[in-house]
Amino acid sequence: MKKGLKIVLIILLVLAAAVGVSAAVSRIVWHRSLMASVVELYLRVAWGNRDMTAEEAEAILDKKRAEGDAAYSAPGMFFMSNFEELEINGLDVLIFSGSDSPERTIIYIHGGAYVNEITRFHLRFCDKLAKKTNARVMVPIYPLAPNHTFAETYELVGWVYDKELKRGLPITLMGDSAGGGFAAAMAMDLAATGNPLPDSLVLISPWVDVSMSGDYGELAKVDPMLGVDRLIPFGESWAGELDTKDPLISPLFGNAEGLPKTLIFTGTREILYGDLEAFYEKLDSAGVDAKLVVGEGMDHVYPLYPIPEADRAMKEIVRFITE
Repeated sequence: MKKGLKIVLIILLVLAAAVGVSAAVSRIVWHRSLMASVVELYLRVAWGNRDMTAEEAEAILDKKRAEGDAAYSAPGMFFMSNFEELEINGLDVLIFSGSDSPERTIIYIHGGAYVNEITRFHLRFCDKLAKKTNARVMVPIYPLAPNHTFAETYELVGWVYDKELKRGLPITLMGDSAGGGFAAAMAMDLAATGNPLPDSLVLISPWVDVSMSGDYGELAKVDPMLGVDRLIPFGESWAGELDTKDPLISPLFGNAEGLPKTLIFTGTREILYGDLEAFYEKLDSAGVDAKLVVGEGMDHVYPLYPIPEADRAMKEIVRFITE
């Protein structure tokens, strides 16, 4: 065997051994796949602002106020589903259709602490969701804080919801992070006002306590994305004139009675974990058919990432929506 080939084979064997050891360490120490650990490293580098101070967060809000609203344009991506971008009652809505004859509607509210626009992770997730559930997945590009508050978005998304009700298809209200909190609060408001409810709720790491009044000490040490001091000013900006503990802003403090069946995801390495355990207990105590899926060693909104654990979460979501 030539010397050069031997060197290449040795390098490959060393790399394979390193990957194997890393995978074993990831599984033993954090109880997760190697890819999940790689994604967490990416989040720490890409976000890198979990330790942001309240003053730094306010500076970001001031900059966004000065810049005003930027027109949204969907990135050039290949989608498996039928994709279109429409304007509905003045609101830009991205629509992913699993087929020419979808069997259900999913209204998906994206996360981003109410100040950040939708990401490619969201788009990929919604595209896959549409195909696997044969759904019409509608994603409102809603007005963001600090230039807008929850009230305007409630009105716009509510209009889309009412329009979809007329189609007569089963409706799932779904969201992640801030969008998950919005979806939960909207469902509670629909129940309280006697309006038609969605057939189901799917909430991925929903932000249910925008006031951030819980105990986040230990979780804040491991969460690679979220920081309390950063989130509080963003939440206050979204709430506008309302208290951040108002149920329209923070569904953790709302009335859960009458909600439809609900599926909730959380990870043990996100600061919202404790809040979501409390939220699940609220739903369960109110007699809601609710299920809490706890991802061991998982980060915030882990079902959106390209990891094996997200594939399992997608299967759970598909079963929940379609059965």
